[in-house]
Amino acid sequence: MSYADVVLADMRLMILRLLSDDPNWSHNDRVLQKSLAAMGHARTKAEVRDQCVWLRDQSAIAIEELNETVWIVTLTERGADAARGLVTINGVDRPTPRHT
Repeated sequence: MSYADVVLADMRLMILRLLSDDPNWSHNDRVLQKSLAAMGHARTKAEVRDQCVWLRDQSAIAIEELNETVWIVTLTERGADAARGLVTINGVDRPTPRHT
């Protein structure tokens, strides 16, 4: 696995975890972009959207395109399971146990 693959797999897991931590299991793409940057994944909005489309293609999220500038991204059951490590999606990093 290349460095770029490792980074993308981690970024995809972070997207799923961000959504799983939200009471409505959803965020807009701008919130995801800002949150990813705070976690060390500074990316353009287009790059974040590319990863959201990839996750949608894996049935891990749903995307509602409100208009050209706002997407609402919602976690699916499969995505929630992947965020918790219950299922494996190739291309998404496996989570480590959370310490409470």
